[in-house]
Amino acid sequence: EWNRTRQCENIAEETKYVSGVLLTLNSLAQQLGPAGTKGFLSYTTPQYKLHSFETPTGFRFVLTTDPKVPDQQ
Repeated sequence: EWNRTRQCENIAEETKYVSGVLLTLNSLAQQLGPAGTKGFLSYTTPQYKLHSFETPTGFRFVLTTDPKVPDQQ
Protein backbone atom coordinates (compact mmCIF):
# COMPACT_ATOMS: atom_id res chain seq x y z
CA GLU A 1 0.00 0.00 0.00
CA TRP A 2 1.85 3.03 -1.29
CA ASN A 3 1.18 6.31 0.52
CA ARG A 4 -2.39 5.42 1.45
CA THR A 5 -4.33 7.93 3.49
CA ARG A 6 -6.68 5.18 4.70
CA GLN A 7 -6.39 1.43 4.93
CA CYS A 8 -8.05 -0.90 2.41
CA GLU A 9 -11.37 -2.03 3.87
CA ASN A 10 -12.41 -4.63 1.32
CA ILE A 11 -9.71 -6.61 -0.49
CA ALA A 12 -12.25 -8.30 -2.79
CA GLU A 13 -13.56 -4.95 -4.05
CA GLU A 14 -10.05 -3.62 -4.60
CA THR A 15 -9.12 -6.79 -6.51
CA LYS A 16 -12.16 -6.31 -8.77
CA TYR A 17 -11.15 -2.69 -9.35
CA VAL A 18 -7.55 -3.57 -10.31
CA SER A 19 -8.79 -6.38 -12.58
CA GLY A 20 -11.15 -4.01 -14.35
CA VAL A 21 -8.39 -1.44 -14.84
CA LEU A 22 -6.10 -4.13 -16.29
CA LEU A 23 -8.73 -5.42 -18.71
CA THR A 24 -9.55 -1.90 -19.86
CA LEU A 25 -5.91 -0.91 -20.35
CA ASN A 26 -5.11 -4.13 -22.24
CA SER A 27 -8.09 -3.61 -24.53
CA LEU A 28 -7.17 0.02 -25.14
CA ALA A 29 -3.51 -0.86 -25.88
CA GLN A 30 -4.59 -3.53 -28.37
CA GLN A 31 -7.01 -1.19 -30.16
CA LEU A 32 -4.74 1.88 -30.31
CA GLY A 33 -1.32 0.24 -30.52
CA PRO A 34 0.43 -1.16 -33.57
CA ALA A 35 -0.75 -4.48 -35.03
CA GLY A 36 0.28 -7.38 -32.82
CA THR A 37 0.26 -5.38 -29.59
CA LYS A 38 -0.57 -7.76 -26.75
CA GLY A 39 -1.28 -5.20 -24.06
CA PHE A 40 0.59 -2.85 -21.80
CA LEU A 41 3.64 -3.40 -19.60
CA SER A 42 3.12 -0.92 -16.79
CA TYR A 43 1.65 2.38 -15.70
CA THR A 44 2.87 4.87 -13.15
CA THR A 45 1.09 7.13 -10.70
CA PRO A 46 2.73 9.51 -8.21
CA GLN A 47 2.21 6.87 -5.48
CA TYR A 48 3.01 3.53 -7.19
CA LYS A 49 3.87 1.73 -10.42
CA LEU A 50 1.79 -1.24 -11.60
CA HIS A 51 3.54 -3.88 -13.73
CA SER A 52 1.64 -6.52 -15.70
CA PHE A 53 2.95 -9.68 -17.33
CA GLU A 54 0.80 -12.29 -19.09
CA THR A 55 2.20 -15.73 -19.91
CA PRO A 56 1.40 -17.51 -23.20
CA THR A 57 -0.94 -19.81 -21.23
CA GLY A 58 -3.00 -16.85 -19.98
CA PHE A 59 -1.72 -16.46 -16.42
CA ARG A 60 -1.33 -12.80 -15.47
CA PHE A 61 1.13 -11.54 -12.88
CA VAL A 62 0.63 -8.08 -11.42
CA LEU A 63 3.17 -6.30 -9.25
CA THR A 64 2.98 -2.90 -7.56
CA THR A 65 6.22 -1.14 -6.75
CA ASP A 66 7.70 2.24 -5.98
CA PRO A 67 7.26 4.60 -8.98
CA LYS A 68 11.03 4.77 -9.57
CA VAL A 69 11.40 1.02 -10.27
CA PRO A 70 12.02 0.22 -13.98
CA ASP A 71 9.65 -2.07 -15.93
CA GLN A 72 9.69 -5.59 -14.48
CA GLN A 73 9.33 -7.76 -17.57
